[in-house]
Amino acid sequence: MSEIRVDTISEKTSANGVTIDGVLLKDGNITMSGLAAGSGITLDLAGSDNYIIEESSTNDVIDFGQGGASTKFSHNISSGALTIRGASTITTADNTDTLTLKSTDADGNSGPILRLNRDSGSPADGDVIGEIHFNADDDAGNTTSFFSMSANIRDASNGDEDVQMVFKGFRGGNNVNYLEFDGDHVVFNEGSADIDFRVESNGNANMLFVDGGNDKVGIGTNAPADALHIKAGTGIIRLHEATAADTKYGEIESSNGRLFFHSDRGAAESNSDMRFHIDNDEKVRIHTGGQMSVPAGIELGSGLDATASNVLDDYEEGTFTMGMADASGNALTMNGTYAVMHYTKIGNMVHINGLPVITSIASAGSDVRITGLPFTSKNHATNYSTLAIGYAGSLAIPDDTVITAYVNQNSTTAPMRIWTNTSGTDHLSASQLSDGGEFVISGTYIAA
Repeated sequence: MSEIRVDTISEKTSANGVTIDGVLLKDGNITMSGLAAGSGITLDLAGSDNYIIEESSTNDVIDFGQGGASTKFSHNISSGALTIRGASTITTADNTDTLTLKSTDADGNSGPILRLNRDSGSPADGDVIGEIHFNADDDAGNTTSFFSMSANIRDASNGDEDVQMVFKGFRGGNNVNYLEFDGDHVVFNEGSADIDFRVESNGNANMLFVDGGNDKVGIGTNAPADALHIKAGTGIIRLHEATAADTKYGEIESSNGRLFFHSDRGAAESNSDMRFHIDNDEKVRIHTGGQMSVPAGIELGSGLDATASNVLDDYEEGTFTMGMADASGNALTMNGTYAVMHYTKIGNMVHINGLPVITSIASAGSDVRITGLPFTSKNHATNYSTLAIGYAGSLAIPDDTVITAYVNQNSTTAPMRIWTNTSGTDHLSASQLSDGGEFVISGTYIAA
């Protein structure tokens, strides 16, 4: 008999069902209706490989599994969800898109979303959340992960979660850490590989360049010659403090081989001196008028040890009012205008000059001396300096008389002396002077 036609096949024993050995169904479909929840069609092949089509209580599900319970592929027909368990490979023979994630949602929420979910029962610091590798064969046929991205749990504490993102790739045969986002900081080239870092702007290909092999930084150049090399068309470095008036700034400008330092704080700031500090102490000041102040002095000579004998620590110019008095302190009256004399102090050398005029001798006596020198002389046993009297007029002394003065040690006075051919040297007495007498005085002495 080659053909059996029946309308219904019913099992003889419900517990056994109906078994058909080697069934071939063609030219149509198999329709099963009235299945209870959880029931379905099972294809049980040799080796315990089960392929199940079942109907759940809420959705239709297709399960393809091995060994019964270990489902490898499931598709929820109603929601469109797809679950794949275990390692899977999608292979194409060309360069078309291998996998596309598509969302047709029109709202403003994110999508589509690719989520790497490590559902650990005991999360801990240092756990690798997931990795993405870019593999290819090298010329020896070795499959190599040329580049990879990984995410690691830096801190798994609830409320204090931190993550570490690492981007690695091969450089010269070595797998190096190119970029790392590590919680509270970002690191480029962790591991100190010979890798350059370059930032390009709209008009400059080397707006910022880090020479990884030579430990140098360039701005405007990819060949920095020093630890910091700035090459710019304007040649200006500006330090700008944000203020309400936006006027506080300083500039360093190079032009034609010269170096300029600018300090311009605008109308809102009256003090635009340039000041150089070391350890919060001002060492040099350049004033707006061009003057320079060096509080500790300028060392002159070949040495660099700031030896006291080589340091010029003072320079000033000014005036002082000269007086004259006898040994007892009785003062001569001086013409106020002409009593003002000039001085120049360089280091400890003080030079004075002027044209003092006597208004009245009054009751002055012997041993007349100049008083009111601008600086106290050096306190040393051999420290005596001579002041020259270049001219003397209207005096009661012989024509052949020479008048001089010498500065005492540790003093602001200079006793005056006379010398003649007949009487030799002696103290100058007030009686040898007269009202209206005048002198031209010039000389140098050593200050304390």
